[in-house]
Amino acid sequence: MDNKQREIRSRKVALIEIIFAQILLIILITVCNNRKVWIISSLFILIFSYFYIKMEKGRLLTFMTIFLTLSYVLHMGQYIVIEFFSYDSNFLNAPNKVTCSSILFINICHISFVIGSTKLTRRKKKISTLFLYRLDKQILYYIGCFCIVCGVVPRLYIDINQMLLQINGNYSESLEQMTQYGWISILAQFFYVGVLILIFLSNSNVFRARIILFIVCLWEIFTMLSGGRIYAISFIISMIYIYCLRVEKPTIKTIIIIGVIVYFGCIIMNIVADMRVTGGFSLNNVIKEVKDSFGKDNPIILFIAEMGGTMKSMLYSVINFPAYSEYAYGRSYIESIITAIPFADSILPMDDNHLVFIKHFRSSSYLGGSWLGEAYYNFSWLGFIVCYLWGKWIGKFENIFAEDTIENNYSRTLVILTFIFYIITYTRDYFARFATPIQMCGVLFVLSYCVGKIKQSLQRRC
Repeated sequence: MDNKQREIRSRKVALIEIIFAQILLIILITVCNNRKVWIISSLFILIFSYFYIKMEKGRLLTFMTIFLTLSYVLHMGQYIVIEFFSYDSNFLNAPNKVTCSSILFINICHISFVIGSTKLTRRKKKISTLFLYRLDKQILYYIGCFCIVCGVVPRLYIDINQMLLQINGNYSESLEQMTQYGWISILAQFFYVGVLILIFLSNSNVFRARIILFIVCLWEIFTMLSGGRIYAISFIISMIYIYCLRVEKPTIKTIIIIGVIVYFGCIIMNIVADMRVTGGFSLNNVIKEVKDSFGKDNPIILFIAEMGGTMKSMLYSVINFPAYSEYAYGRSYIESIITAIPFADSILPMDDNHLVFIKHFRSSSYLGGSWLGEAYYNFSWLGFIVCYLWGKWIGKFENIFAEDTIENNYSRTLVILTFIFYIITYTRDYFARFATPIQMCGVLFVLSYCVGKIKQSLQRRC
């Protein structure tokens, strides 16, 4: 056994030890019904998971880390600031047994996700020589440009309308209007894919990547005046991830700049949260929020608390299933995929209520989605298997990017760049949202195939 094999073996042994340490931690406190103990356990498991990912990937900034962190903040953020930063809130008020059960389920799901996303659970495969057909760098660039041209005007139209609704009306009206744009909304979402493609292909053109990142981030922050945040936050995270992975690795200077941006970004998020309550835009509220951020109200703490409200959907899943409504047994996943097929919903008998699990709660009109709440809704405690399979898919992303770059065949890369934004959003959304990117992906593959044939025809003539 050479040194390299020993190193690989020792890494795997260390990873297994970390897994068992997390599982043992859960077992030791299972009999405990103290909420604070469970919250502390979730923090330990998150830290263990970071070590696990760092040992496996050799770096901490990976897509699985981003997804795991966002999932944790959305589900546990408010509990963290309540217990450790004296934040006062009754929003997550639930019986202690329900709270502990929910945190236990989250811990198990996060561990399953991390295990699934590592090579420890996968056999090594040869680099794929072809995926569907060859899509080279030039064709991918054309697809990116097409997506931006196709989506930029619908995107601006929707964003501006949403901001005007929020400024002149209220958040509930703005939220309701989001589902009324139809095909314009689908066209607008091509813009997200186009931007990510151009940033991905800008590894030799740093200036272009910086300009795109700066302008789009600025606009997305501005669009938060519409009252919605998760889509803007998810897209900004997607862009920064692709930029750091493909264009420039983050330096200390970059991290400091990002830290400053995050601080002031949190102030903006809190202003948006206030707008939801007041029902409109007020300059006095903005000035007050900015002043308070440099005093008693830390904007980062307030933002984490606000984001952590997603836990309510998880709590209600434990309360309502199966006491009030039956489990879905995978129907929300299966029917979501079926709805991506044109006219399939008019042929096959399907219940739209299966796609949005909060509709089965006794009271749910103000709640958002949760990928963990949906896993529980479908399979109860066996929902961790879904998280494991989800991790297996996400864990391949960086490897696919690297392999496709070597082969100059970006077919799989196009799939990932189409889905990344929606995957991040899914942490507090519904699986049904994937129907749109599935359709978009089909359109882009047909388009790229046509572009490829035209390119081959022109090359033969030349």
